[in-house]
Amino acid sequence: MRRKEKILIFSAVVLIIVGVCTGLYYTYKNKNIKPSQEESQGQSVETNFDYDMLKVTNNLYKNKNYLISPYSMKLALSMVRDGASGETKNQIKNMIGTGNIKLLNSNKRISTANGLFVKNKYQKDILDSYYKAIKNNYNGEILYGDFTTPNDINDWIYEKTYEMIKNPIKEIDPDFILGIVNAIAIDVEWESLFECNMTYSEPFTKYNNDTIDVEMMHNTYQNGIKYFKTSEEQGIILPYKTYNSDGEVSEEGISLEFVGILPNNELDSYINSFNKTTLSKIDNNAKEPNKKQEIILSLPRFEYDFEYATFKKSLIDLGMKDAFVPEVADFSNIINKESIYISDAIHDTYIKLGETGTKAAAVTAFMFETNAIEEEKKSISIKFDKPFMYLIREKDSNNILFIGTVYEPNIWKGSTCEEE
Repeated sequence: MRRKEKILIFSAVVLIIVGVCTGLYYTYKNKNIKPSQEESQGQSVETNFDYDMLKVTNNLYKNKNYLISPYSMKLALSMVRDGASGETKNQIKNMIGTGNIKLLNSNKRISTANGLFVKNKYQKDILDSYYKAIKNNYNGEILYGDFTTPNDINDWIYEKTYEMIKNPIKEIDPDFILGIVNAIAIDVEWESLFECNMTYSEPFTKYNNDTIDVEMMHNTYQNGIKYFKTSEEQGIILPYKTYNSDGEVSEEGISLEFVGILPNNELDSYINSFNKTTLSKIDNNAKEPNKKQEIILSLPRFEYDFEYATFKKSLIDLGMKDAFVPEVADFSNIINKESIYISDAIHDTYIKLGETGTKAAAVTAFMFETNAIEEEKKSISIKFDKPFMYLIREKDSNNILFIGTVYEPNIWKGSTCEEE
C-alpha cells in the first residue's frame, strides 16, 4: 500500500444485502420501479438522518470512541428503499428521504461503487425494473455467479475499497439469492501537511478528568483554513486537495474537508443537542485568520476500530421497523417471492489519523432471509486536548461521509510519520 503520497485514505464503506428465500412461482416480471423527479440521480437527501443516527449511536456508546458513515448508510438504504414497497418503503423514506445521493468519483482518489450480485439460478426472478434502477440510479454493476462461497464478492469489495476491506463476508447461506454491495473509498491529501518533527507527547484530559499522554501533532496556519470560537464550541475546518475526474489536483472538482469540533462543555451532552442548525451556525461563524492572526493547531494522532453491535436496533429506533419483521416486510420491488426480510444489520469501522493524513474503513451489511515589514501576529490557539468530535464532508453537496468521536486517543506504536 502506498503510504506517504496517500495522505488520506478514508475508505471503504461496504453494504452487503443478502437475500435468502424459497422458490415460489414468479408472476410480476415487468413490475415497474419509477423514481419520481425528486429521486433523480445526484440530488442530496434532505433529512435529519445524519444527526439522528449520531445521537442514537452516542447514547448507546457513551464516552467511547466510535465512527459511523451516514453517507454509506444512506446510499445503502436508498437501494433497499428502491426495492421496498408499501409501509416498508414509507418507513425508509421517512428516515432517509426520497432522493438519491450524489456519487463521488475521481480516478484513484475518490470512488463510489455499487454492485448487485445475483445467484445464477435466480437471475431471471429479479425484476427487470430493479435491475434498471441499480444500473441507472446507482451506476451499479450486475454480476452473476454460483456464490457458494463469499470469495467473489469479497474480491470485488477488496478491489473497490483500495484493498482496505478484506473478507467482510464470512460465509454464504445455502439459500442465498442476491447481494447488494456499496463501497466508497477515498484517497486524498491534506492541503497542508503536519510536520513530522512537530509531534510530541502532551497530556489529554479524558471525560472522567483522568489525564493521559498522547502523541500531539502541531501546525501553524496564517491562511487556508477556517476556525470558529463560540460560547458553545471551538474548532477548525481543514481542507483537503481538490481533485478532478481524472484524479489530478485541480482548482475545480471534488473537495473534502475535515471539521474538528471541541465543545466547551461535556461532549456527550453537546452531541445530544447537535443538529443541522448547530452545523449551520458553525459554518456561519467560521472565518479565516486576518493578517494579524495565525492559527496554532494541536491535534492528537489517534487510531481505533468500532463495531456497531446494535446497528439493527438503532435503525429500528429511527423508524425502520417493518423491514426486520418477516410477517410484514415488503421487498416486492426486488423479487416476487414470499416474505423477504432483513434479519441482521452490521456496521464496523476503523480510523487512523496522523501527520500524513487519515486512513479509515467501514463495512455495513444487511442480511436478508425469507419470511513587507511583517506585522506582529496575534496567535489563536486551538488545542484538542479533551474529548472532541469530528466529521468529514463533501463541500459542494455537504454530504457527511463520516462522523466520529475521540474520547481517548490511542498512542501509536512505531515511528511518528509513515515511511514509504
